[in-house]
Amino acid sequence: MPRTYNLRLYGLSTGLELFLLLSTGMLIRMRTTTVGDAQPMKRTAIALLALALVSSFLYAQSNAKPQTASLQPLRVAIEATELDRKMLLEKLNAHGSDHKLKFILSEKDFDYRIVFGTGQRGYQTAYGEVNSSGSSVQVFDANGTELFAFNRAGRATDSGATNAAAKEIIKRLRKLE
Repeated sequence: MPRTYNLRLYGLSTGLELFLLLSTGMLIRMRTTTVGDAQPMKRTAIALLALALVSSFLYAQSNAKPQTASLQPLRVAIEATELDRKMLLEKLNAHGSDHKLKFILSEKDFDYRIVFGTGQRGYQTAYGEVNSSGSSVQVFDANGTELFAFNRAGRATDSGATNAAAKEIIKRLRKLE
């Protein structure tokens, strides 16, 4: 006669009971309890739950990204208005941290010189004229050689245009290295 297994653990849902039993690799024979043998089943259920929680915690710790990698500092001179300079440096550092880059503002002894500006202009659409923000960027090395230049337009705000420019600067600088 085949054995039967009752998977009822004190009112827990069947899906959780199966997860607890299958995740530990064990299938424990459980019977309907009476008042006298409720303690061993309760301890077994608590032990399985604790094992599932500990194993998921250890799995998460083993897959954590190491935070020991240091950021590579890049000294930049930014030629722009004070507001644009501050906003561009902020966006460069915000997006550069994803690529292990830290931008440091330096007027002398710099790695790159960035000429940056933002502006607005209207352009015609099917719905009429629309105002948009754009940015222009030129990047030079320490010797004054132009490395690249580009424009970003069609953004709703100066902050959006600066954000797009910062991402593009980082992308192109990474290709140069």
